[in-house]
Amino acid sequence: MLTQRFYIFINVENKKIRNFMTGAGVLLFLGGGVRFYRVMRTHTEDHFFAPHLLLASLSLFIAWKVLKIGLQKGKQTRKDAISLIRSGSILMMIWSYRLFLLLTQTTSAGGMAISRALAMLYAVMGTAVMCVGLSISRSLRIHNGD
Repeated sequence: MLTQRFYIFINVENKKIRNFMTGAGVLLFLGGGVRFYRVMRTHTEDHFFAPHLLLASLSLFIAWKVLKIGLQKGKQTRKDAISLIRSGSILMMIWSYRLFLLLTQTTSAGGMAISRALAMLYAVMGTAVMCVGLSISRSLRIHNGD
Protein backbone atom coordinates (compact mmCIF):
# COMPACT_ATOMS: atom_id res chain seq x y z
CA MET A 1 0.00 0.00 0.00
CA LEU A 2 2.78 2.40 0.89
CA THR A 3 4.65 1.59 -2.32
CA GLN A 4 1.53 2.25 -4.40
CA ARG A 5 1.12 5.69 -2.82
CA PHE A 6 4.78 6.46 -3.38
CA TYR A 7 4.50 5.31 -7.00
CA ILE A 8 1.56 7.69 -7.55
CA PHE A 9 3.62 10.48 -5.92
CA ILE A 10 6.49 9.82 -8.36
CA ASN A 11 4.13 9.95 -11.35
CA VAL A 12 2.64 13.28 -10.22
CA GLU A 13 6.12 14.65 -9.61
CA ASN A 14 7.16 13.25 -12.97
CA LYS A 15 4.57 15.44 -14.71
CA LYS A 16 5.65 18.53 -12.78
CA ILE A 17 9.31 17.78 -13.41
CA ARG A 18 8.67 17.23 -17.12
CA ASN A 19 6.83 20.57 -17.38
CA PHE A 20 9.62 22.36 -15.50
CA MET A 21 12.31 20.78 -17.67
CA THR A 22 10.46 21.71 -20.86
CA GLY A 23 10.07 25.32 -19.73
CA ALA A 24 13.66 25.51 -18.52
CA GLY A 25 14.90 23.98 -21.77
CA VAL A 26 13.00 26.51 -23.87
CA LEU A 27 14.19 29.41 -21.72
CA LEU A 28 17.81 28.22 -21.79
CA PHE A 29 17.64 27.56 -25.53
CA LEU A 30 16.34 31.07 -26.22
CA GLY A 31 19.03 32.56 -23.99
CA GLY A 32 21.67 30.42 -25.69
CA GLY A 33 20.42 31.54 -29.09
CA VAL A 34 20.76 35.19 -28.06
CA ARG A 35 24.27 34.52 -26.74
CA PHE A 36 25.28 32.65 -29.90
CA TYR A 37 23.90 35.49 -32.06
CA ARG A 38 25.83 38.10 -30.06
CA VAL A 39 29.07 36.11 -30.32
CA MET A 40 28.70 35.64 -34.07
CA ARG A 41 27.75 39.29 -34.59
CA THR A 42 30.82 40.66 -32.78
CA HIS A 43 33.37 38.07 -33.89
CA THR A 44 35.54 40.56 -35.80
CA GLU A 45 36.27 42.77 -32.77
CA ASP A 46 36.26 40.03 -30.11
CA HIS A 47 39.77 38.97 -29.06
CA PHE A 48 38.37 35.96 -27.19
CA PHE A 49 36.11 34.72 -29.99
CA ALA A 50 37.02 31.02 -29.70
CA PRO A 51 36.28 30.62 -25.96
CA HIS A 52 33.11 32.69 -26.26
CA LEU A 53 31.96 30.58 -29.22
CA LEU A 54 32.76 27.39 -27.29
CA LEU A 55 30.78 28.59 -24.27
CA ALA A 56 27.81 29.65 -26.42
CA SER A 57 27.82 26.31 -28.26
CA LEU A 58 28.10 24.36 -25.01
CA SER A 59 25.21 26.35 -23.53
CA LEU A 60 23.05 25.65 -26.58
CA PHE A 61 23.91 21.94 -26.44
CA ILE A 62 23.06 21.70 -22.74
CA ALA A 63 19.79 23.59 -23.32
CA TRP A 64 18.93 21.12 -26.08
CA LYS A 65 19.65 18.18 -23.74
CA VAL A 66 17.44 19.66 -21.00
CA LEU A 67 14.65 20.31 -23.50
CA LYS A 68 14.99 16.77 -24.86
CA ILE A 69 14.66 15.30 -21.36
CA GLY A 70 11.63 17.50 -20.71
CA LEU A 71 9.89 16.45 -23.92
CA GLN A 72 10.55 12.71 -23.70
CA LYS A 73 7.69 10.36 -22.92
CA GLY A 74 7.83 7.88 -20.08
CA LYS A 75 9.61 7.94 -16.76
CA GLN A 76 12.92 9.55 -16.02
CA THR A 77 15.83 7.15 -15.67
CA ARG A 78 19.11 7.27 -13.81
CA LYS A 79 20.79 8.29 -17.04
CA ASP A 80 18.48 11.32 -17.29
CA ALA A 81 19.18 12.26 -13.68
CA ILE A 82 22.95 12.02 -14.18
CA SER A 83 22.69 14.05 -17.38
CA LEU A 84 20.71 16.77 -15.59
CA ILE A 85 23.14 16.86 -12.66
CA ARG A 86 26.10 17.13 -15.02
CA SER A 87 24.46 19.75 -17.25
CA GLY A 88 23.29 21.86 -14.32
CA SER A 89 26.65 21.81 -12.60
CA ILE A 90 28.47 22.79 -15.81
CA LEU A 91 26.06 25.68 -16.39
CA MET A 92 26.26 26.78 -12.78
CA MET A 93 30.06 26.75 -12.61
CA ILE A 94 30.80 28.40 -15.94
CA TRP A 95 28.10 31.06 -15.80
CA SER A 96 28.66 31.90 -12.13
CA TYR A 97 32.29 32.61 -12.95
CA ARG A 98 31.21 34.70 -15.95
CA LEU A 99 28.76 36.61 -13.74
CA PHE A 100 31.54 37.24 -11.22
CA LEU A 101 33.75 38.63 -13.99
CA LEU A 102 30.95 40.84 -15.28
CA LEU A 103 30.11 42.20 -11.83
CA THR A 104 33.72 43.00 -10.96
CA GLN A 105 34.41 44.69 -14.30
CA THR A 106 34.76 48.45 -13.84
CA THR A 107 34.18 49.56 -17.42
CA SER A 108 30.62 49.54 -18.68
CA ALA A 109 30.17 48.67 -22.32
CA GLY A 110 26.94 48.93 -24.30
CA GLY A 111 25.87 45.28 -24.09
CA MET A 112 26.81 44.61 -20.48
CA ALA A 113 23.22 44.59 -19.22
CA ILE A 114 22.28 41.77 -21.60
CA SER A 115 25.42 39.83 -20.68
CA ARG A 116 24.68 40.19 -16.97
CA ALA A 117 21.08 39.11 -17.45
CA LEU A 118 22.13 36.05 -19.46
CA ALA A 119 24.79 35.14 -16.90
CA MET A 120 22.29 35.40 -14.04
CA LEU A 121 19.70 33.41 -15.98
CA TYR A 122 22.13 30.61 -16.77
CA ALA A 123 23.59 30.49 -13.24
CA VAL A 124 20.14 30.29 -11.62
CA MET A 125 18.69 27.86 -14.16
CA GLY A 126 21.81 25.70 -13.99
CA THR A 127 21.37 25.45 -10.23
CA ALA A 128 17.68 24.58 -10.63
CA VAL A 129 18.40 21.93 -13.28
CA MET A 130 21.06 20.37 -11.07
CA CYS A 131 18.67 20.30 -8.09
CA VAL A 132 15.95 18.66 -10.20
CA GLY A 133 18.45 16.04 -11.35
CA LEU A 134 19.42 15.37 -7.75
CA SER A 135 15.77 15.02 -6.70
CA ILE A 136 15.08 12.60 -9.58
CA SER A 137 18.11 10.56 -8.59
CA ARG A 138 17.03 10.48 -4.96
CA SER A 139 13.45 9.49 -5.75
CA LEU A 140 14.66 6.71 -8.07
CA ARG A 141 17.01 5.47 -5.36
CA ILE A 142 14.25 5.44 -2.75
CA HIS A 143 11.76 3.83 -5.13
CA ASN A 144 14.17 1.08 -6.22
CA GLY A 145 15.35 0.46 -2.67
CA ASP A 146 19.04 1.15 -3.37
